[in-house]
Amino acid sequence: MKCRSISTIVIVGLIFSVTAVAEKNDGRCRLSPSDPGWLEQHMVRREGDVGKWRRQAIAQLEAFLQEYPAAPQRADALFRLAELTWENAEADLLSRMATYDQRLSDFKEGKLSHRPAEPSIVLSKSLKIYEEILEKHPGFARSDMVLYLYGFGLNEQGNEQAALSMYRSLHKRFPDSAFVPDAHLAIAEFYFAQGDFRQALASYERVLQHPGTPLTDLALYKTAWCHFKLGRAQKAALRFRQVLSRGDGSKKSRGDPDGKLAMDLKKEALEDLALTFSESGGAQDAYRFMKEVGGEEYSIRVLQSLGEVFFHQARFAKAAESYRILIDQFPLSLDNPSHRVRVAAAYERSGEVAKSLQERRAMAKAFGPGSAWRKKNAAQPTAIADAEQLSEENLRYVALYHHKTAQKEPSRKAYEISAAAYREYLKHFPTKPEGAKIGFYLGDVLFKLKKYQEAAHFYLVASKRLKDPSMQVEAAYAAVLAFDKLRKIEKRPGDPPAKRQKLKKSEQGFVEAVDAFAKLAPVDKKLPQLRFEQGETYYYRGQFQRAAQFYLALVQNHPKDHFAEAAADLALDCFRRRKDWRSLENRARRFRERGSFRGRELDGKLEGFIVSSVFQAAASLAKKGEHLQAAEKYEELVEEFPKAKLAPKALLQAAANLKKAGEKTKAIATYRRIIERYPKRAGEASLIIAHIYEQQYAYLKAAEQYSKFADSNRKDPRAPTALAQTASLYQAKRAYSHQANALIRFTRRYPRHKKASEAFFQAGLALERAKAFRRARKTFNSYLKKYARKDKRRREATLHLGQAWLQLGKQAKARSLFEQCGNLRSGPKASGNELAAGAECLFLLGEMAFSEYQKIRLRPPRSRLVKNLAQKAKLLKKAEGLFTQVVAAGHMEWAAAALYRIGEMYAQFAKAIYDAPMPKGLKTREQEVYRNELQSLAYPIEDKALSAFTLSHEMALKNRYYSRWTEKTIQELRKLDPAKFPKDEELLPPAAWADSFTTYPLLLKAFSGGKP
Repeated sequence: MKCRSISTIVIVGLIFSVTAVAEKNDGRCRLSPSDPGWLEQHMVRREGDVGKWRRQAIAQLEAFLQEYPAAPQRADALFRLAELTWENAEADLLSRMATYDQRLSDFKEGKLSHRPAEPSIVLSKSLKIYEEILEKHPGFARSDMVLYLYGFGLNEQGNEQAALSMYRSLHKRFPDSAFVPDAHLAIAEFYFAQGDFRQALASYERVLQHPGTPLTDLALYKTAWCHFKLGRAQKAALRFRQVLSRGDGSKKSRGDPDGKLAMDLKKEALEDLALTFSESGGAQDAYRFMKEVGGEEYSIRVLQSLGEVFFHQARFAKAAESYRILIDQFPLSLDNPSHRVRVAAAYERSGEVAKSLQERRAMAKAFGPGSAWRKKNAAQPTAIADAEQLSEENLRYVALYHHKTAQKEPSRKAYEISAAAYREYLKHFPTKPEGAKIGFYLGDVLFKLKKYQEAAHFYLVASKRLKDPSMQVEAAYAAVLAFDKLRKIEKRPGDPPAKRQKLKKSEQGFVEAVDAFAKLAPVDKKLPQLRFEQGETYYYRGQFQRAAQFYLALVQNHPKDHFAEAAADLALDCFRRRKDWRSLENRARRFRERGSFRGRELDGKLEGFIVSSVFQAAASLAKKGEHLQAAEKYEELVEEFPKAKLAPKALLQAAANLKKAGEKTKAIATYRRIIERYPKRAGEASLIIAHIYEQQYAYLKAAEQYSKFADSNRKDPRAPTALAQTASLYQAKRAYSHQANALIRFTRRYPRHKKASEAFFQAGLALERAKAFRRARKTFNSYLKKYARKDKRRREATLHLGQAWLQLGKQAKARSLFEQCGNLRSGPKASGNELAAGAECLFLLGEMAFSEYQKIRLRPPRSRLVKNLAQKAKLLKKAEGLFTQVVAAGHMEWAAAALYRIGEMYAQFAKAIYDAPMPKGLKTREQEVYRNELQSLAYPIEDKALSAFTLSHEMALKNRYYSRWTEKTIQELRKLDPAKFPKDEELLPPAAWADSFTTYPLLLKAFSGGKP
């Protein structure tokens, strides 16, 4: 009895020793429960201790069995030993699995050349112990449990047939055992796995004969599958419905007191259904099958699960189809919003991005206000709120997706799509918190599309609605940039306009956007520049007062910013443009006194602003007629700023205003001060003095002053004009020699001047008038070489050159030049002055012949008279031919002169015949005959004279042209035909006058040997 008692105590101690290990080791943990890693350390130590004590228990049990082979407790000890060795096998499997996992990882990383074999549990020790119990201890109280565990172990080791045999033995030997349902279930699972659904169904049905076990729901579920696999859809549907119903009711049963197993089974049933349909049939088959089960809820759940299965299998098209059926068949389902989200996600994963975006976009309309779904689920505020949130999130996702796409692959079309998506979002969710950001992003997209007006609008709205201060500032600045782009597109004037203009919308928007930005970021580094550009906006629209306000505010608020100087400069310019001279002077003086810009560029310009403002103030007084006050103001400027650029001009203006005020003496004294103090402006003063002399008709003094200016200021652009004016004044006083000298100086100093050639020509004419014929000859000779061809005045210059030679007594040279000039047939057709010069040259040639003609006297004796008469007739014929060429040239004045001279020659010839002296020794009768002969000779000649005069007169009347030659012609006509041309008849035609009064008397005198 004592030994028995001791053995029982040992076995009981061994059985319960392992469970007490943890309690004994609680105090050996190094970390406290509050420390990180305590739990993990605690579990590792506990498992280690459990394994240790398990091995000790196994060793003690084996020792006990060996020491007491016939002990009555042997079967109990063997049963406990089998359990412990089973647990040990599981622990060993876990350890080997850890090693396997590591080796598998090494294989995947290429560290091992062969894939490691997956370990399996080794239950051979436990199975051997179970065999001994069954063989040697048939009456063991737990034999039914041993049979079940033995069969289970055989099955785990892959010996399925032996396992089935054990399960069947259990049924026969222990029909009332609690393990019978488990055995039937094991047999059913074997046949189910083998595809023998009939045998499996029979075994599952036997499990159902024990309704109180936890296996009932599983067996019921599996019978449904068996019916399904055997093609009995109706029966399968009923069984599935029973499973789902049991799960919905959370029925309690023995072994499942809280219904958790039923719920898990229901979930598994749904998952298995989904998995099954994922492998065959698909969503449409699942929907048809579940429709037979009955109830919308089951269909929804299965299709949801099926969709998730397809998702996990990465069969996204199938997943989309599953959710699409849910959406189409149950559009008012409470879960419809989440279904659409999953459809969109499936489309996106399958690469059908367009469909995904379309699905996301459709949510806002499908679940928005007024939708059928919203009305159906009106009593579900939480669901409605969730749907609205999902719709908002997905529509936002669409908009952001398009924006991101446009950023990756920029194109106008991509940005337009993005803009449309953002607009759609704002249409549906204008007040959502994210709406402010969306508006900001829409502004960015519109900016890319160069729709700057709209972009600016959305930026400004966003700057007011955004919660993030930094984003508010960014949005406001973006609005500034958008308006700035608009301003640049519309282009501002190159210079400020004379008249005030309204700001354009873009400019007004820019100003307001900068103000908004300034409120949000009052110390931003960009603000001075923006304030400066605000000022410029008004400046280039002629709103100078407003511009000056911005510029001066910038100077005051940001005095050290590099824009401050430019702002101050433009503010002063604004006062200048407004002609607010007082403000300009005061502000410039203030900047100067304070030293605001000392050492900078503007500092050097401030004096100029002060000077110009004082100067303009004086000019304003002068404009009002307050000349004495203006002169005083100008002199104040000169006294304060004697070295200023405007000082000489101010003194000039002071003198001018003194002159206008009648203070001529003071004016002259002021001009003298200019010459003394400002040598560079002395010339200008000299010009003004010259002008004063000119106004007083003191031409010689004026000419002298102009000449001094021209000599002292040769590079001054006014010097040529001054020298030309000098020549004009000398000409007015008939100081031709001085005139010529001035003109020659002009041509020498300014040979490339556009009036140089004309000045040279006029110099020759002046020398002619001064009777300086030698210099005139040289001048015209030089002119012909330098300018005649360029100015097309060759004939005119040749005429005057010939005239000079003629005056010098060189008639042969003069005649040669006149012949060149008068040859109108050579060269281009002459016109204007050149025609006049050519005609005059021909006339002068005729005059030279006429002069020779006049020198011949008709005097007795008869032989000489006849000889001279013949000579005279010959010269008359020669002169007539030359004068006829003059008429043929076509110049009116010289044609009239030539016709007059022809008539005059014939008239003189006739008179010479009439006046011929009577030869001596003639008798009275002979004298009468002599006179008759002379008259018969003179009459025809006299008729020719009358014809020439008449022709000249008719030509004048026809062409309405009158000259001194016309007057002389009329006088001769009155002598020759007094009846037709009475003395009191006025025959002046109403025509332009032309004459040769200037040159002709001098030439005539030269031809006639000094006689007029």
